[in-house]
Order: sequence, then C-alpha cells, then structure tokens
Amino acid sequence: MEQEAARTGAAGRDRGEDGGEVRRGVRADYRPDAGEAVSILAPEVAEFLEGAHVAALATVRPDGRPHVVPVWYEYDGKEFTISTFRGTQKLRNLQAKEKAALSIFTTELPYRQVTVEGTARAGSLIDNVWRERVAARYLGKTAGRAYVSDTADMDHVAIHVRPLTWHTEGFGLE
Repeated sequence: MEQEAARTGAAGRDRGEDGGEVRRGVRADYRPDAGEAVSILAPEVAEFLEGAHVAALATVRPDGRPHVVPVWYEYDGKEFTISTFRGTQKLRNLQAKEKAALSIFTTELPYRQVTVEGTARAGSLIDNVWRERVAARYLGKTAGRAYVSDTADMDHVAIHVRPLTWHTEGFGLE
C-alpha cells in the first residue's frame, strides 16, 4: 500500500522513479529541460499534433484573470510556436508572467485532446516562409498564400510554449 501511494503520489497520478509526473501518451523519461528535441510522444499523439487543429492558448492577465484565445500552432518536438500580432493581449500577459497552457482538441466524435502547461515567451518576428507553411496547413495552399499576403504589412511575433506537463485523452492510451 505504501509502495502504491509513493508510486501514484497524492493526486493519484502515476509517478516515475524520480517522482516526476508520468502522462500517458508521453514517454516516461521525458525531461522538459532536455536541450534537444526528442521523440517523446506516442505516435498517435504526434500524428494528431500534425493535424490542422485550432488550439486554445491560455495566458494569465497581469491582474490574475485568465485570457484564452484560439490560435494556429506548429510543434517541432520540443516546443509549440504560435504567431501573433505585436501589441496583443497575449503578448502583454507573457511579459508579466511567462506561463501558458495550450489545449488542442477535436470537436467531433471520437473526442481527442492534448493539453500542455509550460513556460511561454515572446520570440522574434516570424518570417513569411513560416507563416505560409502554417497558413497552408490550416487554410490550404491558395488561401494560405492569400492570408499571408493580406497580412504581410503587420508585425508577426512568435510565441514559444515549452511544455512542462502533458495530458492526453482519447488516444486509447489512458
């Protein structure tokens, strides 16, 4: 019984040998501070993240209230990259507190979702090559190019979300 309590921890979540939280769909030896991108995800989860799912990005306003917005994203195996315009509320929030959550989910059965919590930071300006690739993923090649062209005169800033915790559901891994 004591051994089981030590393994699952107070919240009843599985714990690894070092006491770190183990999430289904994510390799047990995942360490968020690893310097290089590693394949930490179950193949089903990695494939899901490559789809054109709109994500919900949650940040915290300086007064403590949550702020949640829909975003497009790209995941490189290490962090999620999101594009936003300079001066947005989400950028102001990240200047005050570099924490964020990202929830990516389906809206039709069978429901599947991936939610990460982690550190977030504003990066440099995003180039049109990245923007065209991501816009084509969500809108198709022609409409993606048109979107990038229509918004080319605006400053697009990267937001990088580095996951510290993962939660997945609906992949048969629970």
